[in-house]
Amino acid sequence: MKTKIRLSQLLVIGCFFGFFLFCLVWGLAQPDRPSSAAENRSLAQRPAMRRVVTDFGGFARDFESYAADQFPDREQLIGVYTALELAQGKKFARKAYCLQGGWLLTKPTPTKPADLSALQQALAQAGALDRPLVWCVLPLKNKALYDLEPAYFSDETGKTNKQALTAALAQVEGLTVIDAEAPLVTGTLADRERYFYKTDFHWNARGAFAAAQEIARILRVPAAFSVESFARGTVELIGFQITEQDGMAGKSLIEYNKLHPNALLLCAAKRGGEVLVPNGHFVPQAGDRVYAIGTPTETARVLRSMGRDTSPIRQLSVIGGGRIALYLAWALDGMGMHITIVEQNEEKCMAIAEKLPKATILHGDGTDHDLLESEGIFDADAFVSLTGRDEENLLMALTAKDSGVAKVLPKMSRPNYTALVHDLGIDTVISPKDVTASQISSYVRGLANSQGSAVESLHKILGGAMEAVEFTATGATHFLNTPLKDLNFKPGLLVAAIVHGGKLLIPGGHSIISEGDRVIVVAKSLFLKDLNDILVR
Repeated sequence: MKTKIRLSQLLVIGCFFGFFLFCLVWGLAQPDRPSSAAENRSLAQRPAMRRVVTDFGGFARDFESYAADQFPDREQLIGVYTALELAQGKKFARKAYCLQGGWLLTKPTPTKPADLSALQQALAQAGALDRPLVWCVLPLKNKALYDLEPAYFSDETGKTNKQALTAALAQVEGLTVIDAEAPLVTGTLADRERYFYKTDFHWNARGAFAAAQEIARILRVPAAFSVESFARGTVELIGFQITEQDGMAGKSLIEYNKLHPNALLLCAAKRGGEVLVPNGHFVPQAGDRVYAIGTPTETARVLRSMGRDTSPIRQLSVIGGGRIALYLAWALDGMGMHITIVEQNEEKCMAIAEKLPKATILHGDGTDHDLLESEGIFDADAFVSLTGRDEENLLMALTAKDSGVAKVLPKMSRPNYTALVHDLGIDTVISPKDVTASQISSYVRGLANSQGSAVESLHKILGGAMEAVEFTATGATHFLNTPLKDLNFKPGLLVAAIVHGGKLLIPGGHSIISEGDRVIVVAKSLFLKDLNDILVR
């Protein structure tokens, strides 16, 4: 009996190891995957066999990571394991809390004092540079998705960590600390699911693609710090900064439009910390950040008349070879633009080179000034920094700016950086989260609409203080064919454009809105869900 039991046990063990060995051999025979979309990370690659002699310990560790990452059907097996854990009623699996709908929230671990000390030393060294030093405290995922927290979830460790970090940062002389604690986006769980990984802290492909689209639009109009499209490309909303040389500074819009009858309509402005909806008596001043609306042809013509450079970008340098860089290269394909991408991960470089045969891919550290200079990265017409660290993106952008690059675009994960970046002479910031939030808001309002004049598109401008919303007028719109001068609009709101029969109309007092028209409204974040919402009820 004992013999039979032992034999059966040996048989089970033999089958297990046989299966494991088969999977391992099968996996080794397959091409290595460079990354995992499900886990949103690069996967370990096969270590060089020569390291068996030169560094056996390191080889063994790297091979273990490689075998684990490249194991056949790894993601599916992890999913099965997690499902089995949840089927047993467990609430904690794979170092994370498992919530309804497949969402995972990680459990915070206590911050080590040694890590805080090392951080202080690093910041003190960085502060020795002749540049402003800023640290942005990012919110945890469970802060952004606070309403998902189960009753058993305790955030005391997270709070303690934040208190310790705040105290440590307060001791660094000359450091500006920005606390970005506000929720990242609004919307239901279903809405957020469209743009967030359930099992990761990062944006999914939708967010990266949205950011790439925004960068591509800006690069098409280098003189602008923001370019938003409406009505299927018929209308553009461009953002630019007023200078003394523009001819617009010091003149009311009424005066300026008399001198330039076909000038753009200014529909939003920011002066210092004040956000304004301009009227005819508004007097632009040098330093104002303004938004104007018009057709792509008109925006280019007016910018040229103001002496702004509207020549197309031919050479583009990108630091960071993530998804945004890939989507950006694809979006710019066919525009006659040569792209150079600098990426630190060698395996990722090889993968990018296969996907972007027309681009130049450089393996190297994007923070290495000597490397960038020797490779001519600063000779480009535009420079985009897209690494995962805001601090690195900012420093590289400043270096590119100082080296004479005309158009510089750093990716900033937190919009709180924006004002500080502008003060340093960088007019354009790419915020994937802001872009994604705009898309989510548009999606949510489209779903919530019950009156028929749906939200077609939405863009947050001036740091989210204002919104530009595109509606389609339908039979449910209450004020069709009524002159705008006879309507009682909500304060802080402007009907910026009407697209009728495919043609842009700059609205005046006698203008009317007809069924089927596309109407673009600029407002101070009034959460407009329907075209009827622009009127006082």
